[in-house]
Amino acid sequence: MTNFWHRRQQQRHDLPEERCLNLAAHLESARRLNLRQRLRVKGVYDEVLTNMNPRQLARLDAGQIQTMNRVFKRHRALLDYFGYELMHGPAA
Repeated sequence: MTNFWHRRQQQRHDLPEERCLNLAAHLESARRLNLRQRLRVKGVYDEVLTNMNPRQLARLDAGQIQTMNRVFKRHRALLDYFGYELMHGPAA
């Protein structure tokens, strides 16, 4: 029964109208976000929403980058679709 329900949910979301309504609801919610509010981080201190990606990516070593690229290459069409590129690092 669960598989049937899951398939029905998937089919419903495959309808363009449903996708548009779902996207519109998310966009409306995003407008109400206060991106300048300070949020509790790790239960220790408050901080505004910050993009940590550049700092975290800079910490990756060449082997980690190669491993990630090896996995990402299997999904190249998906990366291209969203405009992402493979990472380039010391030995990538």
